[in-house]
Amino acid sequence: MKPNFQSSSIALIIYASIVIALYYLSSNIAYVLVIGAPFLAYFPGMIISNRFHILDPSPIILPIGLSIIITGSTYTLINIVLGSNAPLALILIMSAIAVIDSLFRGSSFYRYPYFSRSLILLTKTHGKERMVWAIAIVFLLIATSSTIYFISTQNDVRPFSEIYIISMDGKAFDYNTTIEQGSNFSLKVGISNHEGRTVHYQILCFLVNVTSINQTNIEPSMMRYLGAKETTLDSDAPDIDSEWGGQWESKWSFSFSDDGKFKLFFFLFEDGLPDYVSDLTVGNDYQETAVATLLMDTMHSNILNVNLNVEINPPL
Repeated sequence: MKPNFQSSSIALIIYASIVIALYYLSSNIAYVLVIGAPFLAYFPGMIISNRFHILDPSPIILPIGLSIIITGSTYTLINIVLGSNAPLALILIMSAIAVIDSLFRGSSFYRYPYFSRSLILLTKTHGKERMVWAIAIVFLLIATSSTIYFISTQNDVRPFSEIYIISMDGKAFDYNTTIEQGSNFSLKVGISNHEGRTVHYQILCFLVNVTSINQTNIEPSMMRYLGAKETTLDSDAPDIDSEWGGQWESKWSFSFSDDGKFKLFFFLFEDGLPDYVSDLTVGNDYQETAVATLLMDTMHSNILNVNLNVEINPPL
């Protein structure tokens, strides 16, 4: 069977190409899905109802209902395999089906008269019948918009930053934290920016000896300031389908003079420091100052941080 290159088929090919191009050019998936809505919410059901000769007084109601079922089921399946690439795959599949059907099976169903017949039928209805059709169309439009919204937001991630600790050989766990007093201890601290904007980060490090912890308060007996580092990072969109990797890492080396069991805290600040931690001296103990409120903020998740339990023993 030869393809039927009528004007409606050519227009459909151009339309599909524009939608796919917009997907690559636009960062707003919902916007693209709205523009390409006929491929998701009309054409699939129209093809099925036409090919199987399913009778319908209106060429809109049944195709939209069937399309929602077809699109939702197809998306669920390909999302399991493709993850964040599922919306693009869905558009490609549905637009390809519509184009092929238009070329080989009868492009007349893509013409304006076919689509507009439902409007003509509505104008010929009266009273309760018109009200029933209007309610049905409203509910189908709500279902269509809900389907598009679900697909466009399925893989959305809220803006966030992350900070992590790894050993010098790249281990995120199971590394030695028992340290000899005065010896060198090194690790790496990393940051990733997924905020959707460029962020200036500052990390403050403290060696903390916590004497009392309850649900409302943390009382440190020591909070020694060990130093700070900073960097500026552009936003890096998280890819849930790829292997995880940090965006920026920095080596930290310590030689501890204290002995005992401590927590090594790394507090992450974005775009500036609060006044109470803006002028600190390395080596000073700030447990009786406003700086100690950092620990309370940690309890209430107001400041992003990571910490590591370390045990510092006197030399043998």
